[in-house]
Amino acid sequence: MVTHQGKFAEAETLTRRSLAIVESALGPGHSNVAVALNNLAYLLVQQSKLIDAEPVYRRALEIREAKFGPNNPYVATTLNNLANLLKDQGKLAEAEELYRRALDIREAKCGPDHPDLATTLDNFASLLETQELRRSEAEQFYQRALAIREAKYGSDHPEVASTLKKLANFLKAQGKLDEAEPLFRRTLLLYEAEHGPNHLEVAKLLRNFASVLKELGNISESKLLTRRAVKIEEQGAASGSDQAAESEVSDL
Repeated sequence: MVTHQGKFAEAETLTRRSLAIVESALGPGHSNVAVALNNLAYLLVQQSKLIDAEPVYRRALEIREAKFGPNNPYVATTLNNLANLLKDQGKLAEAEELYRRALDIREAKCGPDHPDLATTLDNFASLLETQELRRSEAEQFYQRALAIREAKYGSDHPEVASTLKKLANFLKAQGKLDEAEPLFRRTLLLYEAEHGPNHLEVAKLLRNFASVLKELGNISESKLLTRRAVKIEEQGAASGSDQAAESEVSDL
């Protein structure tokens, strides 16, 4: 796919063409139009075109609600995606409302152990952790998302690694270093397996983990990890690395 090569602008052009064809052939209210809109909004977000993406997601949501009713899993998908966008725009109250709708739909329609539910739990937790009085709730959501993903995918899946990293960073920020340390260690192993030992994302993780170890008094390992991170970063700079930073996958 074009998007896998980071060519989001080209992918946007192709997706707009596809949208126009589908809309012309099937009509503006067809469910396939909503799929194309959802894909287009995702590409706009990847290019930081948040203002442009918002009405696209809202139109996809309107089509899906009209087609499937307000409590359909397809509606929950677009609610989740639009909530992510609103969160990034700082529209936290509306984002929370949409996350809660998505959670209610997914739990009712998909069940309490479905991976789609874990996706929204994980995303909503990242909103809650920005609010000091709600951080205990955020931790509970991260823990529940992690449990669902481990049960569904096993302990070494990239989806598990994503939640592990978020939870580890959250615990670090809360000063819960003894709890964060084993999660960073697990995440590092998973990232090295997924990306390779010399990826820039591994370097970023090494630096975060090293700071935890330093605070815990494990100075020798902290220095070792920091040296590894510096070496990876220098190699990346020397080679003109175009490694893409990790981003959340759109909940298509």
